[in-house]
Order: sequence, then structure tokens, then C-alpha cells
Amino acid sequence: MQVEQVTKPKEKDEINQEKDKQVASSSEWIPKHETARRARKEKVSCEPTDEDILRASFPHRLMSSKKIQHAKDILETFRKVQVNIPLLDAIKQIPSYAKFLKDLCTNKRRFQDHETVALTEKASAVLQRKLLPKLKDPGSFTIPCIICDKLFEKTLLDLGASINLMPYSVFEALNLGDLKPTSVSIQLVDRSVRYPRGILEDVLVKVNDLILPADFLVLEMEEAPIPGADLPLILDCPFMATADTRINVRQGTLTMTVEGETIMFNIYDAFKLPNA
Repeated sequence: MQVEQVTKPKEKDEINQEKDKQVASSSEWIPKHETARRARKEKVSCEPTDEDILRASFPHRLMSSKKIQHAKDILETFRKVQVNIPLLDAIKQIPSYAKFLKDLCTNKRRFQDHETVALTEKASAVLQRKLLPKLKDPGSFTIPCIICDKLFEKTLLDLGASINLMPYSVFEALNLGDLKPTSVSIQLVDRSVRYPRGILEDVLVKVNDLILPADFLVLEMEEAPIPGADLPLILDCPFMATADTRINVRQGTLTMTVEGETIMFNIYDAFKLPNA
């Protein structure tokens, strides 16, 4: 069975009018300036906005330096300069030209009139002649001490030594008993190696009223070059640490403190008796 669609006359007229409007709108004439305006509008809408553009973190690093441009200008100027002189004269004048070019390319700062210039502490001391006076050499640090009722007037305090040293001749004179064998070797300043005869333990060293124990390495030594002079004893850093030794080189004093008792020496006078 076939069904035919029946269109009323009124509806047919409305459809025809709508088609005529579409045809009229499609064939409508657009002025030239209106077309250009619409094109510019579409172009602007296609351009990226400020939010879409990625900006550099440090834009000033991308800017050309004025110094580089200034150097390029100077180089370009020199390229245009032509000088006709003998080669030998040019070689002779190279140092002068080098200094001239250096002064020209270097921006030297010139001081203004009545300008204050800050100097460093060292330069000020030299100009004002405030240098500290040079003091005399204190020499070696020696103190008098007594071992077994024998006085040693110049016992050397060696800040760089780690052992107490006693000459074998002194050991025989003191008669302190037998030596304890040891495998210690001593390397001297000239890189030579010496082997001590033994070690003498728990020797009582009396410094004024202070009595301190010490262990000595006994070493064979040559006789003193000066007749009548005794070979010195050497006391090490541990001995000085035990006596709480303090040396003031500027004031020329050496102090020792044991259990609250302090004695003082004058390091510029090795024969001066200590002051309590």
C-alpha cells in the first residue's frame, strides 16, 4: 500500500518564502571595506595572546652588551686604518702600539677632584708608619732543673719533640740504675737514624718547687764542642703539657703550674732563678 504525503497550500507557501530568503542572503553584496575589516578581525583572533607567549626567565641575559658593541666599533675602525711604514719600524714600535691599544680599549676610571679613596689596613699602616717594632730573638727556651741533686742549668724545652732525651754520659754520672731495653729508633734532622741505649723510666725532675715524673731515652752523643759545657737534657711536649707550661714570647715569660702552684721564668735570661 502506497502512502502519499499531502502538503497543504499554506505550508507550501511558507517553504517557498524560506528558500527565497536563503538565496537572497547568500547572494547579498558585501562592501570591500567590510571584507577587509572582517579579515583583520580574523587575523587578530588567530594571533597568540600574551598568555600564550613563553617569556625567558632572565631577559637581560639575552640583551646585547654595550661593551661588546663598543669593542666591535673599535675593531671596525682599526680595520679601515692603513699605515705605510717599513716593516722594521713596525716591529720596533709594537710595544708602544700595544700599550696605546690597551689604553684605548680599557675603560680606566679617573679620580675626581677632592675624592676620598679608601685604603686597606696594610696600606694605611705603611703610609702612617705604624708598623710594629721588631723584637729581639728569644733564642731557645731553656729552664734550670735538678735530677738526683745535680743541677742542669740549661734544660731545653723542645716544642717539636715527642720524647725526653738524656745523653749517655749524663746517665752514667747520675747512676740511676739499669736501662730498660727498647726498639725505638730516632731519626735526626739530617735524616740519619740513631738507636738509643735504652729507656730510663719514672725519673723525678725538680723545677724549682715543682716535681714532675719523666721517661728519658738514653742516647750516645759526642762530647760538647765547648770545653766545660754540659750536654743538655731535652724535655718534650708531654712534659710541658703535664706542667701546664705557657710561653709568652712577647713578654719574655715562661710559666708552669702544678696543683695551683705557679712558677715563672724569664726566657731572655736562662740563668735567672724562677720567681714563685
